[in-house]
Amino acid sequence: HPVGGCARGDIGVEQDANGVITMRGGGSDIWLTSDHFTFLHQKVAGNVRITATFLTRPTGVTLASKAGLMVREGLAADAQNLVITLRPDGIMNQWRPETGGEGEFSEFAIPDAELGFAIIKAPVHLRLERRGNEITTFYSLDGTTFQPVGDPVTLSGLDNEVEVGVALTSRDVDAAQRPRISEVQFRDVKIEKL
Repeated sequence: HPVGGCARGDIGVEQDANGVITMRGGGSDIWLTSDHFTFLHQKVAGNVRITATFLTRPTGVTLASKAGLMVREGLAADAQNLVITLRPDGIMNQWRPETGGEGEFSEFAIPDAELGFAIIKAPVHLRLERRGNEITTFYSLDGTTFQPVGDPVTLSGLDNEVEVGVALTSRDVDAAQRPRISEVQFRDVKIEKL
């Protein structure tokens, strides 16, 4: 589903016989007061955990090209949300604390941002948990031991029903001319009630 009018270009989702999902999408960014990205999502109610294994990092138009797991109050471009992002240069959280508000972000979940993926290599397992208004995120390199990414974030007033899923943006700020597409591969997406 394109969010924020990023329906131009070669966007889509395919799954192969081994369960590997390839997602392609464009969009200017998930940031500031309005988002433009591709979102594979479903509506869930109450407390929830979503986990996925990312086999590749997003192909980079820029170092800020992003793929990750998102919880979102709805599909409007300015919706309140949090996304744990897997970028070409690291893993971090970013969120919009209120509808139409400015985006905020955590530090990278690696010891030295300049190392990038020298220590974090695909596959990377990402997890996002929503308990009431509190969102907590984690990453794992082995699929067993999960490390927190930043501190839990409170999204005040988050509805009981939210959209959760995989988000992707190429961070192509020139998308009005000729959108460039990012691609990411993942598998084992699991959504569980808590």
